[in-house]
Amino acid sequence: MTHTNAKEAGFTLIEVLVALVMTAFLLVIIMNGAVQAQARAKAIAERREAVRLATALYAERASADFVEGIVSGDEGRIHWHAEEHIVMRDPRGLLVLSEIHLTLTNAKSVKLYELVGRKLKALPAS
Repeated sequence: MTHTNAKEAGFTLIEVLVALVMTAFLLVIIMNGAVQAQARAKAIAERREAVRLATALYAERASADFVEGIVSGDEGRIHWHAEEHIVMRDPRGLLVLSEIHLTLTNAKSVKLYELVGRKLKALPAS
């Protein structure tokens, strides 16, 4: 019959608990990183969609006849706000330089994208 020394028999309860606590801390750090990465990916996708929408809205407003005022709407989870006003007027009254200002926000009213551009437009016939 052989006797084993108590010190060599295995891990102590304290060692096992320390290992579990360290593992739990590592898991918390990894999970936190995964949650943050997912939130960043969602924000990037939302911003990409806002840029696409702003480009389309600007192209639409730039090619349309000049109409001074504010227009707004929703597309999916993105709310947009477009404003057009005269910057300069042709002395003959035929053309205007209009400024188009687009602001896009998410459902929490956080600004996702803003686009400002100028376009030379003909005034509609009176």
